This record gives sequence, structure tokens and C-alpha cells, in this order.
Amino acid sequence: MRRVVSPEEASGFLRAVPAAKSPVAVAVLCVFLLSFLLCLPGPENAASREGEDTVHISLHKRILRGKMTEPYTVQRGEWILKIIRDVYRVSPGEEDEILKAVRSMNPGISNFDRIYPGQEIYLPAREEPSPSGKQAAAPQEVSESKKEQTGGKETDKEGMLSWRIRRGETVSGVLVRRFGVSGKDLEAGLVEVKRMNPGLSNLDRIYPGQILRFPADWARRRDEARTPVETGKALRAVPEKSLPALREILQRAGGHLETEGVYYIPVVPSGTIHLPCRRFPVVEFPNGRKIVLNLPGNMEEPLKELLRTSWEGCSIFDPPAGGGFANILRGILRLPGGYEVTHPEEPVEMKGNPKIRVRIHQKIAWKADGTGGGWFGIRYVRNREELLTENLKRALRERGLDLVEILEGEEGAEIVSGALFGGREPERLEGADNMDLALSFLTRLGFSVRPDREMTFFQSGGGAAGLSIRADLYAKKGETVLALFSEEPRPDLKKAMSGKGILAETLPGGRNRKATLERILSLLNLPARSENLTFPLPGDGGEEIVLSVIRFNLDGETVCLVEGDPGRDMTGYLAEKHGLKAVIF
Repeated sequence: MRRVVSPEEASGFLRAVPAAKSPVAVAVLCVFLLSFLLCLPGPENAASREGEDTVHISLHKRILRGKMTEPYTVQRGEWILKIIRDVYRVSPGEEDEILKAVRSMNPGISNFDRIYPGQEIYLPAREEPSPSGKQAAAPQEVSESKKEQTGGKETDKEGMLSWRIRRGETVSGVLVRRFGVSGKDLEAGLVEVKRMNPGLSNLDRIYPGQILRFPADWARRRDEARTPVETGKALRAVPEKSLPALREILQRAGGHLETEGVYYIPVVPSGTIHLPCRRFPVVEFPNGRKIVLNLPGNMEEPLKELLRTSWEGCSIFDPPAGGGFANILRGILRLPGGYEVTHPEEPVEMKGNPKIRVRIHQKIAWKADGTGGGWFGIRYVRNREELLTENLKRALRERGLDLVEILEGEEGAEIVSGALFGGREPERLEGADNMDLALSFLTRLGFSVRPDREMTFFQSGGGAAGLSIRADLYAKKGETVLALFSEEPRPDLKKAMSGKGILAETLPGGRNRKATLERILSLLNLPARSENLTFPLPGDGGEEIVLSVIRFNLDGETVCLVEGDPGRDMTGYLAEKHGLKAVIF
């Protein structure tokens, strides 16, 4: 949290500085003063006025002639004086001033005689900052004979560039920091420097003021690589049109993509990296990992390394060659850990009625602490004709498959939606048991239905003797009369009903609802057929909807009895897209 320092407080600190007697006290007071000054508002606004699309590295002066510091990891067999002599190339007896600076920069180390391998300490930087406070961007070239002026640089006719070694510099450090040679090319660069400097027997034994030759085209390549970042004219490896789709996909996976504003990353001990999100978007994940997207593809290696070492949990993502939204997404989700991106070869089959087979080109799964994780699928389409309807995607979501469709073209990728048919509440046959289901079905067929009806059959005239039976369900439509029983009636009663033209049937027990409807259709002599209706889906093939139905004709209309509940979206889709009249049971 920032606190604004009043002028009186600041002046009090300034008056205290001359009163300090020892250099260490002066250094400590300067550090505290710098810390308070950093609390003053304004640097961020100044950075933003300079341009949000440029990466800034702000370095602030500190103790001992304003030298910056740099981290150093103690190696086995080293002690503090040996480190100072090796790093700064000073003779014994000349290290006292540097040792004082090291002590002031590492207040947490009480005894420098007890440092250990792997410990990180801070040393004064081995070069002076330029007067403007910015790091020198071009090599310190020196004039020699046989040189000609080319593009503002002095090079000799053999394509070599001369560099005067400064105190504390190494050959590999010059290659990385001054010429932008990446780590993978460093070994070849050292061989080339050795070839150009035949009088140099040992690259590890150089001294301040020594002049070495380097290939001039390295500096030219460095400047060409920097030009797009400085001018803002770099071609994005990821089109800007793709960023909204990338943001939504990462958000579904629990991440957050930031494309606006500036990140301010502190650099130990007294620097700040100003990272513009418009040029280098940042993805933050729940586990604390941060991924900087090098979308222009031209972030320099020194800046990448500085971000990795200064920002905890930071990784740099370089877009793969050839790009492609799927490859970029897979590469990003590989970095934070906890994610699994797969590419199923066969269509995914969602059970139920209807059975749905749909192709998923990317499956993104994760496991979050305490939440059990989750997953969703991505389906890539080449044109809008291959889109699934929103009705179908809703039906898939109800079954546990969250599916996103992405249309990728030359201008980028975008999340797209298919057609939406009106949802339709399906017609249902109600009933807790088979007899209730039969009542609902016969009513749907136009029968007058009476449950628990007693029927009497006389064997002779005059009413002297007779025979009666109670039907669980009695239905009549015109001349057609049905009597349905839950238990098989006696043979003589069935014969008596048949003689009166009554169609008698015993319904199956249990919950066999499909067999109940099939038996009634057979009793009524209505042609019916149990079958699987297949509806192909657009795409690469193998995608389809398979609906199990009992299909029959009633008064010139085709009716499909569907077991289960496809839902409003699926019913509306099948009715409007395929003209299917479904009755759910």
C-alpha cells in the first residue's frame, strides 16, 4: 500500500544525511529516502504517457556512486573475497571498497565468512549507468584504422566491430547483453570471437580496456530485432481478432487474460519493468502462475530472462511456428501445470435417448484442489455450415459435455454459435405404472377410458343366471372395445369377452413400459415398428444423433413414441429440423 510523503518528512531525511558520519550510515539513509520517494505517485502515469506499447525498464540510483546491483549465486569452494576478485578482476588489497558495498546491499547477511553454496547475494553491477539512467543499447565501438561509416556504426572492411572491454565484463556477457545472442547460439558465438581474435589465447582472461573484435552483422541483427518493438509495427503471430476467443477459453479453464493496462514488476534491488499488456498479454492462473504471451514473437532473450527471474511464477510463451489457435492454446496450458490437453481421434458418444456422437478436436481437462476439476471440449469448424445447433449444444451440456465451437480463418479465430430452433415442450404419456401408462396412451388415441369397470355376461335370458368380471381398464372408441387386466383372467371369461367382441389383454408387470405400448398397438392391429432413427450432423463425418423410437401411423400421421426425455431443446430441434412428432413415455 502506498503512502504519500509530505515535503516536511522528505526535507527531514535530507537534513539527516549530512549528519551521518560513516559511509554505511549514509548508505542506509539514502536507501530509506529512496524507498519513501518511490511511494510518491506519478511514475506509472509518466510511463503510460511515454506509450503503453513499449516495454520500459526503470533503474534507480542507489549507494556507492549510484551503481546498480546484480544477483550472484555462491559456488562450491568460494568465499567473499574470492568472488570479488574473480568478478571484478581486482588484485588483493583492492577489494575493500567493493566489500563495503556488498555488505550494505546484503543487510540480511551478518557474517560474510559464513556463506554457503547456492546462497544468492547481491553485488554492485559491473558497469556504470549511462547519464540518462538508461542502459546503453549499442556496443561501445572504438575507432581503428581501415574503418568505414555504415548506418551510424563503425565497422572495419572485414565486417568486424570492435568493442572495448569494461571492468567486470566477460566475453559471454558482451555477447548476450550487447549483441542479443541467445543461449542456444552462445557456444557458436564464442567460437566466432575466438576466430576473430587469434591473439587471444584464453577467452576467460581478458582485462578492462582490451579491444576485441565481434561480427558486425550481430549488432545489425540485434537492431533489426528491436525495431518492431520500438515502432509498434510488428506483425502479431496471433491475430488480434483471436484474443476474445482466447480470453473466453482461458476463462473457462480458470485463467484470466489481461490485454489492457501495464504490469509493474519490481527488479531487485531497485528497478522496475513496465510491461504493456496490449503488446504482451498476461495470463494469470489460480495456482499463482503467470504466463507472458510473446505474441509479436520478438521479445529479446535478456528481457525474457529478466522477467523469469524477477517475477515469481512467470513463464514466457513463444507462439509455435505456423501458429494455429489449437497449437497456441495447447502451448499456453502446458506451462502452468495441472492441465491436460488431448485430441480425441474418435467421436465422443453421449449415452441416453437419443444417443449423440459428436467430434471433439480438443479436450481441455484440469483438476483443481477441493473442486474436483472439470473439462470441456472444443470443436473447430471451417465454415458456418458445419456448426451444430445451439439446441444440440444445450442438450449436450445437460448430459455433462460443455462444447465450444471455434471458426478459424485467415484473420483469426472466433467463438461462433449455430442456429437456435424454438424449444418445444414434448407431449408426454403420464403414468406411475403400466396401467396408468395404458390409460394415458389410449386417451391419446381417442378412446373413452374408464378404470376399474365391471362387465357382466348373461348365459340365458330372463336374468336368472349370469357371469361378471372386473376389468382394470375399460376403453371404447366406436365399435372397438378393450379390456385390460393386470392379472390373467380365467379362460372361460376370456372366451365370454371374445364372444362379445371385446379385445382382452393382460399387461406385463414391472416397469416394462415399452412392452406395454407395443402390446396395446398389437391388440389394436396398428402397424408399428421399433427402430433407431439416425440424423447425420455436419462436420468431418461420424457425427450423428441416434433416436430409438416406436413408430406407427395414426389417421395419416406418423407418430414416434420415444422412451426417456430428450428435453425441450432436442424435441424442438427434431420437430423443426426433421419434422419428427415425438411423444415421450
